Amino acid sequence: MTTGTMEVTLVGAKGLKNTDFFGKIDPYVVIKYRNQEHTSAIAEGQGTSPMWNEKFKFSVDYPISQGDNINDPNYYSNYKLFLQIMDGDTFTSDDYLGKATIYLKELFEIGVEEGKADLGIQKYRVVLSDRTYHGEIRVGITFTVQATSFFHQMDLQRAGWMDASYAQEIEVCKLNEEKTELKDKPQALQDSWDQETTAHKEKLLGCERHIYNLEQKYQQLVFEKEEAYKRGQVDGSSIWVFGMKCQAQIEHLGGFIEGFDVTKTTNLQDYTSQNKDVVAPDEDRHFCQGR
Repeated sequence: MTTGTMEVTLVGAKGLKNTDFFGKIDPYVVIKYRNQEHTSAIAEGQGTSPMWNEKFKFSVDYPISQGDNINDPNYYSNYKLFLQIMDGDTFTSDDYLGKATIYLKELFEIGVEEGKADLGIQKYRVVLSDRTYHGEIRVGITFTVQATSFFHQMDLQRAGWMDASYAQEIEVCKLNEEKTELKDKPQALQDSWDQETTAHKEKLLGCERHIYNLEQKYQQLVFEKEEAYKRGQVDGSSIWVFGMKCQAQIEHLGGFIEGFDVTKTTNLQDYTSQNKDVVAPDEDRHFCQGR
C-alpha cells in the first residue's frame, strides 16, 4: 500500500443555478473524499460565477485494500472526489446547487508509478438533483506519493526482483539435476532390463513345468474316462435287460393302458398278470444278446 497526499485546488464556478429571487446567491463548496471533508469559504454576493482560489489537502492510501476487487460495491466510490455546491443563507437552510464528481483511480495509479501525478485545472459539469446539468466548476488535482512510501515501494519491487532471480536460480538447479538423471537413466534402464529378463526366464520355466503337469493330468483323465466307459457298457447291458422286463410287466397291466380309475378299484391285483415270470419279446431278447 502506498501513502500520499492529494491537493485539490478549487478555482471557481460558472453558470450555477440561481435560487435567490431577490438577490445573488452566496455559493460555497463541500469537498469530500471517503471519510475526509473540507469546506470552502462562502463567496458572498458573487452570484452564479463565484471565485474561491483555495487549496485543500487529503490523505490517500492506494490501493485501499489488498486484492482490490472491481466487483466490490464500494470499488468506484473509494476513488471518487465529490464537490457539493451550496448556497449559504442566513435565515433559512442552505440551498443545494448541484454536485460534481471526479474519478481518481487513474491519477493514483500514475502517482504510485511515477511518484507524482497532476490533472491540472479542468472544468467539470454540475449535476442537479433531477440529474440535469446546470453550470460548471473548475478544479485542479495533484497527487504526490510520500518519499518514504515511494522508496519503500521501490524496495518492495527490488525485493520482488531478487525473489524472482532466486526462484529462477532454483529452477536452473532443478533442470541440471534432471539433466544428470537423464544421463544416468540409460544404464539404469539396461540394469533393470537385465533383471526383468532373468525374472521373465524363471517365470517362463515355471509355466513350462505347470503345462507339463497339466498334460500328465490330462492323460490320466483320458485313461480313467475310457475305463469308466468300458465299465459302463458292461453295467449298461444288465440295466437294459432289467428295463425290458419292467416294460413287459407294464404292458401286461391292461388297466393302466386302458386308463382305468384307480379310485374305483378295490383290488389292484385283479389287473395284475398272474404269471410272475414275464419274459421279454423275442426281438428284444435277440437285441440284448447281440449286445
